[in-house]
Amino acid sequence: MHHNLSITFRRFCPACIEESPHHRMWWDLACFQRCPLHRTALVRKNAHGKRYKWSWPFFAVDRYGNECGLFGERNVDTESFEHYIMQRLGWAPPIARPLLDDLPLDRVIDHSAILGRVVSNGYSRTAPRARDHDWSSGFSLLKGEISGLELGLETWLLKNTDQELRNQGDIAFGWIRSGSRNVEFGQSIDRAMKITMLRNGRLKRSAARGLEAKRREQSLLELCERHELPKLAMKHIIRSIGMPLARGRISYFDMDQVAAIDRFVKDLISPQEVAEMLGCTRRVVSGLIEKGRLRGLPLTGIGQGTQGLVPKADVEALLRKFKELPMSGESHSVYTVGTFSQREDSTDHDVVERVLSGALTLANIVPGRTGVAGWRLHIRHLAKQQRRPPRWHKPPPDCMTGTEAAVMTSIHPTTLSYVIKLGFIRHSRDNPLWLDRESVEIFHRKYVKLALFHRELGTTVRNVKPIARDLGVPLLFDTHGPRYQPIVARADIERLVGRHMSASPAAQDVWTRFKLAYEQGYSAFHMPMEIATWPQQIYLASRRSVSIRRGPQVQPFFRDRRFHFAARASTFLRRLAASTSPGS
Repeated sequence: MHHNLSITFRRFCPACIEESPHHRMWWDLACFQRCPLHRTALVRKNAHGKRYKWSWPFFAVDRYGNECGLFGERNVDTESFEHYIMQRLGWAPPIARPLLDDLPLDRVIDHSAILGRVVSNGYSRTAPRARDHDWSSGFSLLKGEISGLELGLETWLLKNTDQELRNQGDIAFGWIRSGSRNVEFGQSIDRAMKITMLRNGRLKRSAARGLEAKRREQSLLELCERHELPKLAMKHIIRSIGMPLARGRISYFDMDQVAAIDRFVKDLISPQEVAEMLGCTRRVVSGLIEKGRLRGLPLTGIGQGTQGLVPKADVEALLRKFKELPMSGESHSVYTVGTFSQREDSTDHDVVERVLSGALTLANIVPGRTGVAGWRLHIRHLAKQQRRPPRWHKPPPDCMTGTEAAVMTSIHPTTLSYVIKLGFIRHSRDNPLWLDRESVEIFHRKYVKLALFHRELGTTVRNVKPIARDLGVPLLFDTHGPRYQPIVARADIERLVGRHMSASPAAQDVWTRFKLAYEQGYSAFHMPMEIATWPQQIYLASRRSVSIRRGPQVQPFFRDRRFHFAARASTFLRRLAASTSPGS
């Protein structure tokens, strides 16, 4: 404390001497430059330029007979450094100063003097000369909160230094941060300086430990600690983003770069998550990374082994590419990627790469499956051969088969055979298994199956026969048992309904498609899911059956087994009876 005393010569406030001619103890402090009660500077010399000495015992007049007092109105400056000194000595009402109240008075004086020498001068590597206003300048930064101190230091730092100097660390503060002067500041001032450097420059990790502040830059090691990743993994991430890394020195990244790294790291997912998104195995994911389809970021840490992370954006882009892959439309002899790779003596990831590169074409994609799991590929040499050539032979233009006649008239084959027996339809002269086309068409124009009009009669298929009897419509084959379907004349049913009955466009379209498929001799005919809003189920006279189920699209299901027309025809015709024939 002795270095803060000024006792060689006297100093005083003339207004205080005028009020009471006695010496005040705080005038002996070298830092006390102005009277906070009257806002006047302390007097050191008399009118003759001589210093006031302690050998003269009077305070009202000097040794030359001059009055020392001078009237002045009281105007207390509570924000001045001198007023705080009087407060700490107990001669002024207390005002809270959170940065200074816990420090001894001598430390308050020293901290204010050193901090004032810093902010009152520009940047210098050597200590500038001390001035009388240094205490007041330093106190103006210390009298408020820590945020005011940080703002004052930041303003001085940005005004007197450039970015290159600030990037060298806290030596940007100059002489005050060199040598042993580092320990002369209190914890609050030292912390404020470090936070200021973090916001505007660079600071060693050891010096910045424990500080929570918005940093202007972060080092590579700080990013590793931030994301709990090893240094090698962080380097891979930074390079994949396209940011440069310093060679031979510490790499620093500003806040915009740190934010970009944070977003990229947040988007990384594990290989297992990638495999679930793509519907494949982790080995396929590794193959995609090796081929450059995905960016793999290896992680090598102590005790962690070798792992890998993949940007989720890359996986989503690859899934969008999956949707654009071309398909051949093959529906037979198609196999999964795993089966295809085994048949080709290859690997799954090699097959996937060949598909993505265009060397292989997908047959189709199974709906509801994710990614690679829904891929199907056609293997030509695994296609099952037909067990025997079809027995069906195409009839000449003036003839037709019984199946075609049954479809055309929507009449059960058993009933149709009875119609042939009665002579309504003739057999062909060339082949007794064929029917004369002209006689079938004549019969079809004159007669129709009664069950097709159950909606117009307001009843069900089972009750249509008694309803027709009650209405007086004559029925053919009325007494020949339940296996024979009732047939009526078209003229009678049109008179009963009150309009001309003709085939709907939907039924005509089905009939045209059926004839085309039937003439080709193969059961490739698919019934639409709905015709006239009624679901259908079709079984064709072949070894395979095609089932049309309710759902968003037609799904064929094939069963490789013998198809007996006699067993299937009744079901086939019942399903077809609703509205598919030209007569409906």
